[in-house]
Amino acid sequence: PWTSEEEDLLRKTYPTTSDEEIRRIFGRSIESIKGKVYRLRIRRDWRVIKEKLSRKTKERWARIKEGQKNTS
Repeated sequence: PWTSEEEDLLRKTYPTTSDEEIRRIFGRSIESIKGKVYRLRIRRDWRVIKEKLSRKTKERWARIKEGQKNTS
């Protein structure tokens, strides 16, 4: 069962946090989390998530490119 503290944290973090991060925070399956999100009627802010993912992707590509420079 979910505690009221976990539900509060889910309400605060889920809208702007990726599934991977949410799973790490709660230590539960994505299915369990999404079921609770549905019952609590929590919605995602996709603009924020898209921005975070885009930033992470750019950082990863930069590391890959840097690694290629070091091996040439």
